[in-house]
Amino acid sequence: AEKALEQAKSKELRDAGELAKKLNELIERQKEAQKGLEAHRTRGEAIDKALAEMEKAIEEQKKAAAGTRQAAQAPDKAKAAPLQKEQKDAADRAWQLGNDLFHEKALTDEEKKKVLKPMVSASNFQDQAKAGLEENALELARADQDRAVRELEAAREELKKLKASAEQQKPAEA
Repeated sequence: AEKALEQAKSKELRDAGELAKKLNELIERQKEAQKGLEAHRTRGEAIDKALAEMEKAIEEQKKAAAGTRQAAQAPDKAKAAPLQKEQKDAADRAWQLGNDLFHEKALTDEEKKKVLKPMVSASNFQDQAKAGLEENALELARADQDRAVRELEAAREELKKLKASAEQQKPAEA
């Protein structure tokens, strides 16, 4: 019965059916391409946002280290409370960024590990710096602050690598 039905269709009707099938395939490919582009855009935005926040975290940590360095030169005049607050704020910003990156869905677990490893080290140094400031050990705190800056900069470099890789992997537009 199906064969008879197929034979009964005119050539134009069969051609229109084939065109409709091809058109549906093209529409599906277009939808997939759009999903790929959207995922790429979302990933790029996440990396750009993380880079911007990383820059702020690095600057804030450098500022805290500079304040400690200055205080260490005149320890008798140093006021620990503002230094401690500045270090706590720098640590909080870096921790928040690390937490955001940990929960970022646009990054793979492997990518997160590469960025978060130096951030964990930075966080440890920041905690040590806070403890040093609480004990008024300004030179020790400053050294830990400098180490924290270096670790944050290492995390920034990993983010830059991710960005470069993401830009190379941009899916073609359909």
